Amino acid sequence: MVQKFWRPVLSKALRLPFADRVPLNQTTFYVTTRTYRLNQVRGTLYLCFNPRQQVDLRDSRREEIAQAQQRLRAGKTIKSGLEKFFQARGKTAFKCLTFKQKS
Repeated sequence: MVQKFWRPVLSKALRLPFADRVPLNQTTFYVTTRTYRLNQVRGTLYLCFNPRQQVDLRDSRREEIAQAQQRLRAGKTIKSGLEKFFQARGKTAFKCLTFKQKS
C-alpha cells in the first residue's frame, strides 16, 4: 500500500528537482510532499530521499553479489537471500539486478 501511495511522487522525486533540495549537516536530502487523509484527519506526509545513501546501498549490494559469485565459482556457500541474483552454474542474473535497482 505504501509503495502504491508513493509511486507517483517517487517518479518526480527520483529526478531530484533543485527546489526539493534540503541540505542538512554533511548530507543533502530531496524532500517531496503529498497530502493525505485518514478518516477525518487531514495532513501532509514528507518523503525524504538521500541519493548518496542510495548509491552507497547499491554499491554495497553489488559488492556482496560479486563476492558471492566468487564463492559460487569456488564451490562454497553464499549468504542467504543472494541466490535470487544468480542463474544456474553461478551466472549473474542481470535482469534481476536491474529490476532490484528500480524498486
